[in-house]
Amino acid sequence: MPGSRFALVHRITPAETGLITGEHYTSSFRGLSLRYGAFTHDEPVSGAWLRSMAPMAARTRTLSVHLELPSGMVTLHSRLVGDVFFHPAIPAGAQVLGA
Repeated sequence: MPGSRFALVHRITPAETGLITGEHYTSSFRGLSLRYGAFTHDEPVSGAWLRSMAPMAARTRTLSVHLELPSGMVTLHSRLVGDVFFHPAIPAGAQVLGA
């Protein structure tokens, strides 16, 4: 519901990757560097690329794919690395990986 502080998060199975419907996403990874401290890395990706990666990730024991509704945000969760967030939409004029 728009304006709500609550979201539904659904763990996607390999058969449900069609639920990822956006054309473009921006991946966002928050990490920690011993040299530079906390950092965020953002990268534009295509929806087709994300849909092709999701089934492989969903079949891996150390990864899971989650879809947040109503925002449409996709999260790849790794117990080893952490979370990579894919927000639907990219800044105007950005290059898209896998387009």
